[in-house]
Amino acid sequence: MKQHRHLWFASLLLCVCWSLQPLPAEGQTKYIEVETEATYEAGEEDSKKDAIEKAKTKAEREAVEEIVGVFLESYTEMVDFQTVKDRVQVFTHAHVKVKVLHKEYDCEAGCRAFVKVRVRVARSELVKFEQKVEELRRQPPSPQANQRREDSTPRREILVTQDRAGVVIAASALELLTSDISMFTTVLADTLESRRIKTLGEIFAVPPGNIRIFRWGVSMAPVGHAYHGGTWYTVWHGSGGVNETLYIGPAGAIVEKVTRIPPPSQNAGSSS
Repeated sequence: MKQHRHLWFASLLLCVCWSLQPLPAEGQTKYIEVETEATYEAGEEDSKKDAIEKAKTKAEREAVEEIVGVFLESYTEMVDFQTVKDRVQVFTHAHVKVKVLHKEYDCEAGCRAFVKVRVRVARSELVKFEQKVEELRRQPPSPQANQRREDSTPRREILVTQDRAGVVIAASALELLTSDISMFTTVLADTLESRRIKTLGEIFAVPPGNIRIFRWGVSMAPVGHAYHGGTWYTVWHGSGGVNETLYIGPAGAIVEKVTRIPPPSQNAGSSS
């Protein structure tokens, strides 16, 4: 009987202690959840299942972009001062749990699928993302930075996350070659204008005219490189008389300047 009283008292004490724990504030919640929806216009070769799955993937990607952000990665390879490979990748990546809230498929005016999802991302994972980006931003410029532009050794840095059992990965990767200029400009314009943007890796050795980007509808092109404060930057300049330069540096350091500057033809001589 005495032992039962001890067990009862211990249980009561545990309940009291649990009830006294403070409730987590909204900013301290363990997960971040968003609801997104997407529509996919089915093609001739898309089955109903394919169309719904593609709409679901699109909605998942938009949710992850909203929570985590969009990342840029550049891969450049040079031989004898000539660019032989130049690829830019726009992607978002996170471990998520997805719940489909609604889906439908109709073919009244062309077949299309509609999906609404709820996506959950662990807040701890966002902290890891931010720490990795901050670590890259704080890396001192390498003394061999200029040499990398002159040799044929490709350099690639990418944020890698490992899968966990039972957790779905919603990832979107779009690889673009220099021939895909129109697609690249459209994607990057949307990315820069409406979403937070982070960069990973180093964008360098982009010869003028190789890739063009649009920023708020303004065509921009790389005009050379600038060296300032121990850091090399790829210089992008607005065309058509627009006075805007975008400096993209190592480890994703982006510095914007909106000011009156010389046109690219005059500026290229000083950016070496």
